Amino acid sequence: MTHRPLVPARGFSLIEVLIAMLIIMILAALAYPSYARFVRESRRVEVQSLLLDLQMREERWRAEHPEFADAATLGVAGLISNHPSARWYAVQIQLDEIGGYRLIADAAPEQADDQQEGVSCTPLTLGRNEQLPKPCW
Repeated sequence: MTHRPLVPARGFSLIEVLIAMLIIMILAALAYPSYARFVRESRRVEVQSLLLDLQMREERWRAEHPEFADAATLGVAGLISNHPSARWYAVQIQLDEIGGYRLIADAAPEQADDQQEGVSCTPLTLGRNEQLPKPCW
């Protein structure tokens, strides 16, 4: 009978594990800024859809009434405060003296770094003839 010598199974050394962890950390560090930018942009798109919805409601209201309405009169105060974007943006309706309106979405601190083409996307403003800042729309 021939006996084979027992050879211990080879595992990973501590250095190999550390090198693998270092590579993973470098890849994560490179990927995280892109991921964070994508998340900020998706939050911006979400609040933009709310602003566009509010704009349509204002225009419908104005078609039947002599002036535009604030959030309470328009009946959208609950919609604004319960909208998913309320975590990241404070939305308000401002009426001006000349009979117009402006919808403004101010970003929360976590969302304040949102930029497009080097322009800060806070606050987002939507009026009858304006969408500011332009690159963000």
